Amino acid sequence: MSLWDLTEAIKKHLVVKFEYFKFYNREEVVTYEIGPYHLEEFEHRWYLIGWDRKFKVIKTFGMGRVLSLLVLSKHFYPKEINLHDKFKDCYGIVDDPEILFEEIELLFEEVQGEDIKSLHLHATQCILYKEPSVIAIGLTNKITYDFIM
Repeated sequence: MSLWDLTEAIKKHLVVKFEYFKFYNREEVVTYEIGPYHLEEFEHRWYLIGWDRKFKVIKTFGMGRVLSLLVLSKHFYPKEINLHDKFKDCYGIVDDPEILFEEIELLFEEVQGEDIKSLHLHATQCILYKEPSVIAIGLTNKITYDFIM
């Protein structure tokens, strides 16, 4: 199946079925049927965001771990979800509603700190202080797996 087929399934609200393995466990392959909402690029990788019909939640799937993808003839009726709002308070493509926001302070050596100032990890990012050899960056975020990595 091509990327074109997947984007057509998104536009036409067609269910897709695929086998998938998790990043940390390549041995366990799970089959999913989802209503695809969106393809998103993050950190040079593509992700499929869709409605998991079995668990009734929005999930994110790394396209590099999708093994066999079929577009089914089943239609789904997408819920009104603003994906920008869903992920705006997170770094990356994972939003776990059970993880609370935290005030985060990151310390960097001066060279790394100058680089991170231009990278901008998150919209809430600010410089807390700068000393001759250290830069402290503050932000409010959820500490998700994406953020830790």
